[in-house]
Amino acid sequence: MKKNLLLTIFCLVFMSMIGCSSEKTVEENKTKEEQQVQSKIENKAKYDIDKIIVPVQTEWTNDLKVYRDFNIAVIKEMAQSNNIPVELREFPTFDDVIIALKRGDVDVVPGIDNLVETDLTKTYTYFTGAIYLPNGEEFVPKKSYAMAVRKKDTELLKFFNDMILKFKETGKLEKIQQEYLGDRN
Repeated sequence: MKKNLLLTIFCLVFMSMIGCSSEKTVEENKTKEEQQVQSKIENKAKYDIDKIIVPVQTEWTNDLKVYRDFNIAVIKEMAQSNNIPVELREFPTFDDVIIALKRGDVDVVPGIDNLVETDLTKTYTYFTGAIYLPNGEEFVPKKSYAMAVRKKDTELLKFFNDMILKFKETGKLEKIQQEYLGDRN
């Protein structure tokens, strides 16, 4: 009888511990979810950007697609760190990309070196260097590359400038360059 009573007490204590533990886990999960939601709200409040549409130029020399991929990776990392979705849209030529930016069909054009358009503006430089073919041959001489946005998209310009500075300060930009460009940069 004593054994049954002890076993019953042990089972009740054990069951109550499991119940408390699962309640605590549920509470911890709710707290984590609330923190994630709060973080998203704070980031959305910092930049009033619902989505960033990035053009993907399809007529690229195969040897240079790595630079296109690098530019897209930089934008995706910036957007992801602020919980902003990125959409890629394909365009055959660079001229088509610039026309799409002017019309507002895309939000940003990465990898801009010379910009003479009066209704477009450049961000801070995020990549300074020459562009090289895989065999080491210099394809484009050393220049400073930035992103182009429409002048009226001031929130987007602020976002990219803030993120370029942050990524430079934290070494994130250098890490992405190394990952995508390796010895080419």
